[in-house]
Amino acid sequence: MKRTDPLFPPSKVDLALGNRTLRSYALQLARIEAALSRMETGQYGRCTQCSAPIPIRQLEADPALSACSNCEEPSDQLV
Repeated sequence: MKRTDPLFPPSKVDLALGNRTLRSYALQLARIEAALSRMETGQYGRCTQCSAPIPIRQLEADPALSACSNCEEPSDQLV
């Protein structure tokens, strides 16, 4: 049974999972918008920290990637 019935409001767990999903989508959207901005300025495919080229295979796996493997931080990974 779907929990849209007013007699069965979403639980705290449901709300927490929904909030986590929304945050994840918001972070992914921000990464995509940043990649589009880099495309507009001609910086797409270059590391935002050291300006080294990011290998095409890595960009194919994650087109929103902003850092090379040497500069990559855990927060740069897919969410």
